[in-house]
Amino acid sequence: MLLLGVSAIAVNVSSDASAQENQLPPLTVEGNQAKKPAKKKAAAKKAAPATVATQPPQQQQFNASATANESTIQASEIPYTVPAGVSVVGVGEIDTFGQTRLDNVLRAQAGTFTRESAGNPGIAVNIRGFEGMGRVNTMIDGVRQNFRFLGHEAGGFTYVDPMLLAGIDIQRGAISTAGGAGALAGAANFRTLGVSDIIKDGQDSGVLTAVSWGSNGVGWSEMLAAGMRTESVGVAAAIAKTNQNNYKNGSGQTVPFTDQDIVSGLVKGYGYFSPEARLDVGGVFYDNDFSANSYYQNLRSSIVTSRFRYAPSDNQLVNLNMGVQYSNVEMTYLRGLNSFARDVGRKIEDKGAGFDISNTSRFSLGGVRVSSTYGVEYFVDDFRVTKGAVNPAGQNSVGGVFSETTFSQSIFDLIVGLRYDFYGVEGSGSVLAAGGPIPIGPYTVDKTDGRIDPKITLAAKPLDWLQVYGTYSETMRPPTVTEMLVGGDHPGGGSANYIANPFLNAEVSKGFEIGANILQERIFTANDRFGFKAAYFDMDIENYIVTCLGPVYFFCNAPGTSKVSGVELQGNYDAGFLFAGMTYTYLNSKLPAQTPGFGASQFMPDHNLVLTGGLRFLDQDLEVGARGYFVSSAEDPSAASGRRPGYDLMDLFANYRFSESITFGGTVTNVFDATYTPVLGTAPSSSCVPFPPTVCPPTPESGRGRTFLLTTRAQF
Repeated sequence: MLLLGVSAIAVNVSSDASAQENQLPPLTVEGNQAKKPAKKKAAAKKAAPATVATQPPQQQQFNASATANESTIQASEIPYTVPAGVSVVGVGEIDTFGQTRLDNVLRAQAGTFTRESAGNPGIAVNIRGFEGMGRVNTMIDGVRQNFRFLGHEAGGFTYVDPMLLAGIDIQRGAISTAGGAGALAGAANFRTLGVSDIIKDGQDSGVLTAVSWGSNGVGWSEMLAAGMRTESVGVAAAIAKTNQNNYKNGSGQTVPFTDQDIVSGLVKGYGYFSPEARLDVGGVFYDNDFSANSYYQNLRSSIVTSRFRYAPSDNQLVNLNMGVQYSNVEMTYLRGLNSFARDVGRKIEDKGAGFDISNTSRFSLGGVRVSSTYGVEYFVDDFRVTKGAVNPAGQNSVGGVFSETTFSQSIFDLIVGLRYDFYGVEGSGSVLAAGGPIPIGPYTVDKTDGRIDPKITLAAKPLDWLQVYGTYSETMRPPTVTEMLVGGDHPGGGSANYIANPFLNAEVSKGFEIGANILQERIFTANDRFGFKAAYFDMDIENYIVTCLGPVYFFCNAPGTSKVSGVELQGNYDAGFLFAGMTYTYLNSKLPAQTPGFGASQFMPDHNLVLTGGLRFLDQDLEVGARGYFVSSAEDPSAASGRRPGYDLMDLFANYRFSESITFGGTVTNVFDATYTPVLGTAPSSSCVPFPPTVCPPTPESGRGRTFLLTTRAQF
């Protein structure tokens, strides 16, 4: 089973057909930059479309049944070994999308989408039609990112510079171990560069640089990183700068207020107390000026991590993993973009801190191999506001006590997970209008609750290349400070009144998933490899939180049970000289719609297909490929017709490995210059306020037009 932080550490796999327990270690290194593969293993060493960066120390391992009949599994093949919805994206693959923003990277993964805001550079991850307010636990280096504000926008954003990323790990569905507390639909972890990503194998010091340029407003981005290490200590640091201007859509119209100015950096380090005990520390920093929500804004983020591991080689009962995390995200409104923007000086701040402790024990019960991970996690957010309008101050906490045990015998794995999640919401305010859940006047909220959530998976390997599995699981998502304590009038002096609701209950999901994994090699050539994953999921959602409308607005639990079901497919074929990949998602969501303006629509497209393919030349040092996006229409209550139209797009990309140290890349996005607005797209801010008698020009389609991007990476 998954614990977030999957990456490019290869795991040994047995060649027999019996079920095996394969653990990604907890770990001893952040990872290594991908190296030029040996020619005889080209297909295995260079997964399409590019190699994946390796695992940082911030997260734990997951169990995976063996599914290959060769000695190693590449990082890109990990999803085809795990009986759960898993995706792993490395820095090489991220580069093929171009250094614009990460939304297309996530939208190209099975069962995964984003709300894409034209002006706000934050990332709002959507899994299986669930987005915002913590429904997806989104993290940077394992640290929860719970920053959110209320408006015509996503229910939460994560801010990370793509220039500093080493990879992205995604799990869809219930998580029985650390990272699963309060996550209704899954989790996504954005892994930043570590010491061993920056320093080459076999070296005691190193420098990693990246420079990219893009047309259509993208401009220049630069990153410089350096590090050094001994046998027992390693340190590294990086800094990056990006300055983007407004871009044009496929019709040549300028999409206003889409500029941004990012400065980011990180510091990482580790030290060994002994060969069996390691401490990792890190800090990631982000500063961006951009225009969104009718204001020119500044967003600052600071993340600090510390993780200790102890894994004695002579004691299989002890594999201790302890982490402490801190996050501070602060948004400030610097000036208004139109006459409606009257809250200059607004500040919204989220200070979060938490910890997790877990241990993994391995032993045998007769002929049954057992691996058990158990522990506790806790995280608390303190929200502070100045001129917050409807955005409340308060405190959110979420935690859990968990265990996940895998019993393996013959061709079967039985994975039993059980967790008790608990939460708290504290805050106070004053109700200004009648008609809501509580009367006019001051109020104080101090609510706590909890729930037991089980998860059980039965997986079988009837053939050495085939795994089938079935899972039943339950999850809980607690209400947030934003939902429970919202209050006040519409910003800008509107007449709408927003009322707190301290009686909100947690959302609950109960559902099942059935799926199959295929991982096979030597199908057509001596070195080719093929992986394929298929899954069907069905979820019943109780107490889904939406908006109740009347004389006032407030969040409430929707009555009854809502159904969400779908199909996820992902596959990859690599023969060295050619590669192909695909992801497909079908989603049938019967969730109630979120109210436009009191949040935003969460409905993914009914069908989302992404196809990737290409060839390699010059002893596989030159790689050229294409990626097609085929996005269907989607339900959207903010659209005049009630649905957002679909679209088809194509990208081209190429990479050339000039030497062991230097790589050149090029990407053309939206090759045919299509004019479109992304499904789940938020329009840019406007300098015009559409209130009578003012008549504003139509908002331009916000999809970026054809864009050329060039990238150079060097590592010495």
